[in-house]
Amino acid sequence: MASDPPEKASILSAPSAPNIIPRDECVLRASAFRTLVDGDTKQDGSVTEMLSHSAVIAYVSAFMTLEPGDLIARALRPESGLCTRSRVQIDILGLGILDNHVVAQG
Repeated sequence: MASDPPEKASILSAPSAPNIIPRDECVLRASAFRTLVDGDTKQDGSVTEMLSHSAVIAYVSAFMTLEPGDLIARALRPESGLCTRSRVQIDILGLGILDNHVVAQG
């Protein structure tokens, strides 16, 4: 995880969906989860698989205070093909699609 610097968690770079679904209205843990870069699937699994990373939580909590409801954003692997102008979509079945375009820093 040393390749994931804290800057990726900057308060200025935290894309998230505009919707909040009450816990009793959504069963996210069983939902399908996909990440696409320029239309190509890079991650495909369930929300449960994405939530089971205690090492990530331990690492992040070493340099920032986590509160209930906080999101932890993780980067795609370098081989994902992510570059300036890439379109990144995160699709969670039953919740929606978060759609972003990569821009150069600065």
